[in-house]
Amino acid sequence: SKPYSDIQDCDAAGGELLPIEGYNRLLVCPSTSQANGDAGSDTIDGAGYFMMYFTAAPPYKTVSLRRTFMCYVLNSKLNQTLTDPKMTQLHPPSQVVLMVEKRMSLGEIPNTDASYGKTLGRLKGDWQRFAGRHKGGGNILFVDGHVDWFSYSEIQKAPKAPTDYNRYDRAIWNPAGPAF
Repeated sequence: SKPYSDIQDCDAAGGELLPIEGYNRLLVCPSTSQANGDAGSDTIDGAGYFMMYFTAAPPYKTVSLRRTFMCYVLNSKLNQTLTDPKMTQLHPPSQVVLMVEKRMSLGEIPNTDASYGKTLGRLKGDWQRFAGRHKGGGNILFVDGHVDWFSYSEIQKAPKAPTDYNRYDRAIWNPAGPAF
């Protein structure tokens, strides 16, 4: 498959459309809806894509707004506290989250939920943006390569410490520990 940025370039030039809901593509959940976020924090175009800013390749001087639609994204906590993390540093690999299925629409969770208004137009995700469209949950890819389904409420359980959302018995978001 082409790099995602090449697919975005083709879409922007009026060529093949960027994959969106209903497409059978690698980063698109087959049962998702169009992008629908919080008007205060998400920019959405009229066709159902998140609009996100990207910096061009070196010399990194050009910034452009591009249509984006990714349901499966990297765990944002992997490189937040670890400098240059290596897969071999992520223990136990069967519990460290590598990729997460993120919400694509506000309506996937109740509007009373603390994570309801979190920005959804992102290329990374965590428990705050975890999907709720599959019978109230979503899928997580772990470092060891296995995928497991979790309910949204299971991932949202209260932390052990105010800043520790790791579920040490099932999903470790930050392998460096709670200091994030």
